[in-house]
Amino acid sequence: MARRIRKVGSGGPATGEKVRTPLDTLTMAIVAAHAAVDKKAEDVVVIDLRGLVDYADFFVIATSRSGKQGRTVAEEVAGRLAGSGVRPINIHGVDEGRWVLGDFGDVIVHVFRDDARSYYDLETLWEDAPRIDWEAHDPDALLESAASSESAEGEVA
Repeated sequence: MARRIRKVGSGGPATGEKVRTPLDTLTMAIVAAHAAVDKKAEDVVVIDLRGLVDYADFFVIATSRSGKQGRTVAEEVAGRLAGSGVRPINIHGVDEGRWVLGDFGDVIVHVFRDDARSYYDLETLWEDAPRIDWEAHDPDALLESAASSESAEGEVA
């Protein structure tokens, strides 16, 4: 399994420091989308930015009905990814809950309240970027596959 190593700029670890994630970025985005839905987030979209920008591979965009739900969704996403060894570089907006942004390196999770999602309208901004059919993937199977690949790599090394 290919692991992504990303150079991190300001806001995360020291500039130039590399961040290694145990999951590939597509798996991270799919797991994040499922985690958001598990906490009743609505209208979840995964946008594929690979080849379009250098700061992220995927945006996961979701809507929450309240600030409290936005925080809950962000906590669930962070917890689910942490269970696979992925830690956020930073999470912003948790106090207000209008727009919670989770920076997981090459996967950026946006949890908006309705008004903020309409205002920022990231889907229109990135309308030419492909969408991922995340619902077609079982996140538990992806995580199990990643864990077995990780253990197989450890045995070879």
